[in-house]
Amino acid sequence: MASKSKAGTKQKDVGLSTLSDDDLNIMRSNIISRLKKAPFMEHTHKLHKHGRIFTEAPADPEITWKCTEKPRDDHDAPSWLQATEFEDSEAVLMESKVKALAMILKASKETVVYTGAGISASVVGQAAKSGCNKVGLHHNAKAVNPTYTHRALALLHDHGLIQSWQQQNHDGLPQKAGYPQHKLNEIHGSWYDPGNPVVKYNGSLHSLAYQWMVEDAKTADVALVIGTTLSGLNADRVVTDTCERSLRGDALGAVCINLQQTQHDDKMTLRMFGKSDKILQVLLRELDIDDSGIFAAAGTSDARWRDLPSAVLVPYDKDGKRVQNPQKRMWLDLSNRAQVRLSPGYNIQGALQPGMMHIGAAKATKSRTGTTLPPAPGHGYVVQRSEEVCAFKLSIEGTRFTLGLWWLHAAMHGTVPRIPIVNLRPRFEQVREDASQRKQ
Repeated sequence: MASKSKAGTKQKDVGLSTLSDDDLNIMRSNIISRLKKAPFMEHTHKLHKHGRIFTEAPADPEITWKCTEKPRDDHDAPSWLQATEFEDSEAVLMESKVKALAMILKASKETVVYTGAGISASVVGQAAKSGCNKVGLHHNAKAVNPTYTHRALALLHDHGLIQSWQQQNHDGLPQKAGYPQHKLNEIHGSWYDPGNPVVKYNGSLHSLAYQWMVEDAKTADVALVIGTTLSGLNADRVVTDTCERSLRGDALGAVCINLQQTQHDDKMTLRMFGKSDKILQVLLRELDIDDSGIFAAAGTSDARWRDLPSAVLVPYDKDGKRVQNPQKRMWLDLSNRAQVRLSPGYNIQGALQPGMMHIGAAKATKSRTGTTLPPAPGHGYVVQRSEEVCAFKLSIEGTRFTLGLWWLHAAMHGTVPRIPIVNLRPRFEQVREDASQRKQ
């Protein structure tokens, strides 16, 4: 489980480089002035498919798939909202909407990305109805590789244009694309974090994930929404709260990239219809950001994770808590058969996954097969390192977990406040005494 940290993001020169700080401040003031005059709108308003930043409506997006049903059967929706898919024309994207998005990102003081299943639908599948994403649930979803969208968002972060990412998905694809764990909040749990397993609908969010989400909802200047139906989940406040602040001139609001409409399109600063892979490719070009590395890396995970050894020295204590300037670093040994345990603070009881409920339980529980399981402390071992799924496979109290390889990188560099796994009997490095100590 990581936590939010805005400090230390390396800023790089990006596109629109001829704009000075004064130019950006003027541009920001103009956007804010427009938004303060543009209230939220009815779904029939001429700007509903374009955004409050416009004064005149561009050409409406074309329907690419017609469906009169609501987007999801498991969520309520306004009566007007359907699963119909749209796409903006090339002219509208190139001449107005992508340019507007580039200016908003450059003018933003803090951009938070908020993503749903749509950005992974082409490789993993999704719950919402769709006319273009027909892949279904992948038989080995942990083995799939990132999409262009995941890699483009990682690149935007590297160029200082994204400060935080609120991720609804559990698939680890942002990290496989090279996005750092300490800037990613897996709000609904993760396949790759044993301390933050996927949370069932009636479960409770990890306390640290919840706090991070609430903080982003309070402080985001721009919420960049991609591939989510915004169907009423708690974390949607990252978007709606940012939109509310834009009415007062305290934020630049939200930008939504989706094929389908959402119930919150009336609030958007900018609304874009189309596939995120295509739109972000045009955006990077507008920002003068070289995306050749994205195509070179297609079909793989980030090399930084693959090249790491399985045992590394880390600045954490025996309970997985980060230590500032430690005298002795701890070995995190994830070699095959190494004995490990869950670090304190895990959310297994809150996640309510049936196969895990004996871990950290106060009393005996029943398994899915009816077997009585005694309370278990969360001990186990490393089964194997798997490059195919970019993770360590673990067995914890008889239950299988996976830990993303990127956690090793985060632990080595001390970028996350806690690591989810430590060794059962951790070893610490041997530090030689200096000469003055030896003479005493």
